[in-house]
Amino acid sequence: MIKTGSQILHCSNPLNFDTYKGCSHGCEYCFAKRGNDITKIKNGGGWISFKNWINGERNEFTKWCSQDLPIHIGGLSDPYQPIERTEIRTRKVLEYIKKTKSNYPLIISTKGTEILKRDLKLISKMNIAIQISMISPEFDKIEPNAPKYNERLNSLYEISKNCKRLLIRIQPYVLESKNHIISFLQDYKNKGVHGIIIEGMKWRSMKDGLVKSGADCCYPREILINDFTEIKKECHRVGLRFYCAENRLRDMSDSLNCCGVDGINGFIEQTYNITHHLFGQKILDKNMCNIGSAAPFAVVEQTGPFYKGIELMSFKECIDLCCKDYNYLNVLLQKK
Repeated sequence: MIKTGSQILHCSNPLNFDTYKGCSHGCEYCFAKRGNDITKIKNGGGWISFKNWINGERNEFTKWCSQDLPIHIGGLSDPYQPIERTEIRTRKVLEYIKKTKSNYPLIISTKGTEILKRDLKLISKMNIAIQISMISPEFDKIEPNAPKYNERLNSLYEISKNCKRLLIRIQPYVLESKNHIISFLQDYKNKGVHGIIIEGMKWRSMKDGLVKSGADCCYPREILINDFTEIKKECHRVGLRFYCAENRLRDMSDSLNCCGVDGINGFIEQTYNITHHLFGQKILDKNMCNIGSAAPFAVVEQTGPFYKGIELMSFKECIDLCCKDYNYLNVLLQKK
C-alpha cells in the first residue's frame, strides 16, 4: 500500500510503494534486514490501494494530502531485482500509470540497472526520475548478489537519456569511500547524471568513534560536515548538484528536496515538515488541518494508546509539536 513511514517528519517526498517484499541483493548494511528475513521475496501487495491513490482516493494514512505527490518506488525492496524478470510487477505498475495518468511523478530507486533497461522505452514516455544506488567498487564485496559497481556505471548514459532526471544515491556513506566517490564524480557528469544524494551510515549498536542520534549510532556531525563539504565542492566543480539526505545536515544540501527532484515539472514537494520549518519555506496542504489527518505519525510510537491519542489531532498539530522537540509529541500524549 501507499505509505509514509518515519520520512513523514522530514521528507519532501514521503510517499512510498514497494512492488516486492524482501530483496535478493544481500547487501550487508541493509536497514530493511533489521528484525526481518528479507531473503524470501514476495509480492509487495497493496495493488488496490495503489490504484485508488492514482485515481484520487485517499485512505486513513493519506487523507492529509490533497495533491498528487511523487511516489517513491523502491524504499524497502528493489523494484528491479532479478525476480522482476519473471513477475514484472514493477512494469505492471508503470503500465497502469501510463494508461491512467501518464504524467504522474515517480521516483525509482534501484541497483538493478540491467533489468531496468528493459523498461526504458516505457519510462521515456513518463514523468520518472531514477536514482541508481552505487557507492564505490569496494562495496561489491558486501553487495554480493547485486550488479557490480562497474555494471551500474556503464549503464548510466543510456538510463540518463530515457528519464526526466538521473541521480546517484550514496546511501550509506562510509568514511573510507570518500576518495572513491570524488574520483567518479566527473564520470557521473559525463554520463548524464544530475547530482548525488548522500547520507551517512547508521549502525544499531555503538562502536568506537560513533555518536548516538535518535535510535541510531552515527558518525559525529563534525566529521560528516568536513567530508561532505569536500565532496560538495567537487560536485560543483564538475557541474553536479549535491543533495544531503542526512537529517542533521539538511541545510548543506543544494535543495531541501534531498531526493534530487526539485524543479522537475509536476513534482510537487511536501514542505510542511521539520526540515522546512528549520531551513526553508513551508506550505500547508488544506487537508492537513483536518482532525483525524494525523494517522501517519503512528510511526513515532507504535502502540495502541499512542495511536488512539492522535486520532483527534491534525497533521499540522503533530508537525508543529515535533518541531518544538522530537519527543514532545510522545511526552504530551503519554500525559493525556
